[in-house]
Parts: sequence; C-alpha cells; structure tokens
Amino acid sequence: MRVRDNKTEIEPMTRSTCIFRDELVIQAGILMGFTVTLTNDFYRYRHKKL
Repeated sequence: MRVRDNKTEIEPMTRSTCIFRDELVIQAGILMGFTVTLTNDFYRYRHKKL
C-alpha cells in the first residue's frame, strides 16, 4: 500500500473555533476495499477525540 497524498488544513473561524480538513489519497491495489474501511473507521475515531 502506498500513500499518494496527505493534506491537512486548519482554518480559524473565531477565537475558539476552526474548520479542520484532512484529505488522504491512497493507492492500495487489491486491498483497496479493506483499506478504505479501515481508514474510515480510524478517521471517525480520531475526529471524535478532537
């Protein structure tokens, strides 16, 4: 599996809020379905903690 691109942006809105964007482009070949499911679960868990 190779990561092709990973981009993270944090844009301030007010003194206490922001917009957080995280984009990940992956090339996983035959394991793509498994990788997408695993990555989605990971990001859901990670963003709950923010």
